[in-house]
Amino acid sequence: MADLFDKQTSKIPRLLSCDEVGRAVGYSRVHIYRLMDRGEFPKRVQIGRNRVGWLESEVAEWLNARIEAR
Repeated sequence: MADLFDKQTSKIPRLLSCDEVGRAVGYSRVHIYRLMDRGEFPKRVQIGRNRVGWLESEVAEWLNARIEAR
């Protein structure tokens, strides 16, 4: 079971907080939510009643698409 949490072998997707997403893409929390509302940013994952996260892989894909589009 401990192997599941090893960063080298993990198959569990990494979730990013809103602050981490903001730092990664350079947008404020408000702008991230605006983009999500328009369907222009990956949807968040509801983790708990007051906790959300974004799949790191989806945020990376979104960012790479912007880089490729330039």
